[in-house]
Amino acid sequence: MKRLRIMLLFFIVSHAHAHKPSDTYLTLVVKGAEIAGQWNIALRDLDYAIGLDIDGDAQITWGEVRTRHQDIAAYAMSRLALKSEDGSCKANVSDHLSDEHTDGGYSVIRFVAAMQPSGAIIGGA
Repeated sequence: MKRLRIMLLFFIVSHAHAHKPSDTYLTLVVKGAEIAGQWNIALRDLDYAIGLDIDGDAQITWGEVRTRHQDIAAYAMSRLALKSEDGSCKANVSDHLSDEHTDGGYSVIRFVAAMQPSGAIIGGA
């Protein structure tokens, strides 16, 4: 009986699935008064937030992502705040790409923003 319990426990443990929390990657490069940024956001997070899987087949395709670029940009950029000593710096999306990380697909948003000439970045949200 003890051997059966050990085997049952092994069976249960061997079929447990781990879930890695999603990551997001934000890169900022400041050159003079310009900020160039790239933000990689997990597709599964975007699907949860704004719904990317249009046909409901549990597979997010590049076509589904491409048709939602404006929505992805609006969602992401409304959650990003760049500030200088002189005030906020409005970021404008310049490109949409895709990338694959170990935990799945990512939407890549590239953007640029201009700081006031005397300012420096002091924070973000």
